[in-house]
Amino acid sequence: MSTEIVRDGKNKFQIQCPHCSSRILCEQTGAYLKQEMQVPKPDCVEETFETLEEFWKVESLMTFENIGMTKPSPSGVRYLTCCDCERGPLGIFDSPNDTAFVAIARVKNEPDSK
Repeated sequence: MSTEIVRDGKNKFQIQCPHCSSRILCEQTGAYLKQEMQVPKPDCVEETFETLEEFWKVESLMTFENIGMTKPSPSGVRYLTCCDCERGPLGIFDSPNDTAFVAIARVKNEPDSK
């Protein structure tokens, strides 16, 4: 992805929900990670997945300004959602390591226009 949204290996801008514009992360709090992961497609009745490869890695849930989480899936995985509008999934939560991966393609990564 690029220098357009990454500065010093972290998110250059605050991260917002693409649906309600609620702030999810402040700038410079998520580490850029390029790694393929399977994330369920948004708003699907059946759980179908897509491969995404760019994420903001967040080491602690306390770093978030606003985030929700699904109940564990049958395989034990939890997915990130917007706490305000409850839409998602916006990424994956790795419970054993208390680490979240916010999918860059699923959130707003630009300066706040408000």
